[in-house]
Amino acid sequence: MDELPAGDVEKQQSVMQDFPIRFFPYATNFKEDIQLAFAFFDAIHKGVQTLNKEVSAADKAVWSTASKYLDQRRF
Repeated sequence: MDELPAGDVEKQQSVMQDFPIRFFPYATNFKEDIQLAFAFFDAIHKGVQTLNKEVSAADKAVWSTASKYLDQRRF
C-alpha cells in the first residue's frame, strides 16, 4: 500500500478494490478491519503519549513518527 500516490484518489480507489481480492482472498471485511487496526494504533499511540515517566521521549518520538507515516496512508 506504500506505493499508492497520496493525491491520486481514483488510483487509490482502484487499488483498494483489487488489493484485498488479490492478497487477502479470504478476508470478508478488509477495509473495515484495516480501519479498526488504525483505530487500535491511534488508541495505543494516545496512551503512550500520556506515560511521562514510563516511556522515554525517544520512544514517544518513534510512535509519533509511525503515526505520521500511517496518517499518509489511511483510506
